[in-house]
Amino acid sequence: MGKDKEIQPAPGLGASFEKTPRATLQLSTKAQVWGHQSEASWEPTGEKWQAIGGREQVLQQLGSRCAFCGLATQGLQVHSRDDRHLRVDLDNLAAADALCHGWHHLGELAAGDGYLVYLPGLSPQDINHLQRTLLIALSSDDAELREDARALMAWLVTHRDYVMRGWGTYEPAPFAQAIARLNQVEGDPREEVFAGLAVVFHPELMREDTRKWSRELQAHHPLSQWKQVYHAVMHSPA
Repeated sequence: MGKDKEIQPAPGLGASFEKTPRATLQLSTKAQVWGHQSEASWEPTGEKWQAIGGREQVLQQLGSRCAFCGLATQGLQVHSRDDRHLRVDLDNLAAADALCHGWHHLGELAAGDGYLVYLPGLSPQDINHLQRTLLIALSSDDAELREDARALMAWLVTHRDYVMRGWGTYEPAPFAQAIARLNQVEGDPREEVFAGLAVVFHPELMREDTRKWSRELQAHHPLSQWKQVYHAVMHSPA
């Protein structure tokens, strides 16, 4: 090869590195601002929020996928990255589906809305994908599918017993209070302190979102085909 010949990189080389990495999904709660009345909303509110156009306008700029799990859905919500809902700069906002967003709002979950469970070995994103699948199955017309979903959902909920033994509670509110105190500690120890913990939500809390997910899923993967897909995966050639 001549010294004067310029080396040209292959087309598309490094394109994968341009993809935006998924944001870390961890337990959190809305930040409390001194002198400001906190609201139960999971999304920003107030005059500044309305001034930038609200949810629809912001989501057009944030994209159509959840920043945490990658779900493409029309039912995305606007999440405040630093949990400070009064800061509505675009760089502090992210699109999030209801399940991933709920992980960041433990303090806004009422008793019975969800439980903390211990599921080591499963990523937070996979846990939410599994929950979403079960919620859709629970809303189906197939009795056998609903029964299987109930059994699996019950299996997830039983893992709250491990949290009770280790923490003395599996309700979200005390964890929200603990996180508020941890936020005053230098650094962010949550990933280590709460390793293996996840949130399992009550189906009723996610009813409206489940309807949206079900409609979107039916367009590409009808529930009637789920058994065939399962059989094909479980009996695929080695």
